[in-house]
Amino acid sequence: MTITIEPLTLIKLSRGDDRLLHEVWQIRTACAHDLHHRFGDGHWAKVSPLAPLRRVVREKHVYAVRWGGETVATFSLSQVGPYYLTPDLFDEPTARAAYLTALAVRPRQQHHGAGRWCMSQAEALARSWGCRSLRFDAYDHPAGAWAFYDRGGYARCGVVNVYGVRLIAYERVLMPAA
Repeated sequence: MTITIEPLTLIKLSRGDDRLLHEVWQIRTACAHDLHHRFGDGHWAKVSPLAPLRRVVREKHVYAVRWGGETVATFSLSQVGPYYLTPDLFDEPTARAAYLTALAVRPRQQHHGAGRWCMSQAEALARSWGCRSLRFDAYDHPAGAWAFYDRGGYARCGVVNVYGVRLIAYERVLMPAA
């Protein structure tokens, strides 16, 4: 699947697309290095090997965003959320939801709209799946993307502690209950 809205293009990764998979891994790695440089050690600075990303492509919808011929951003979307984003955190616990993970924009392309565009695409995809909300989390730390999500108008739904790491749970209701 490819969606193009000039100048950005959204591409769904598929098995065997090693070139694009490697580009997505490079973006995630560049973001981890950038966050480590700016904020020091923390979960945000961990670089994952390529092999787990291959597994994620089999289990979730992983997208790459191309801009001017270069892969500049990535995110994953699934209808199965992380175990710690429990339904009781959200206003409509039983609502069908899509879960966004691993949003990353290449550091040199940040602050140019690619992240906002990714969020709008994640919302559109979730709607197309019949989901009533988009849910995700951010580190409750200066290294987290919480300021970006707050500026985007996403609702904070609570804070969870996962192995000593505080995460802010977010939601955007896409289709109110009938």
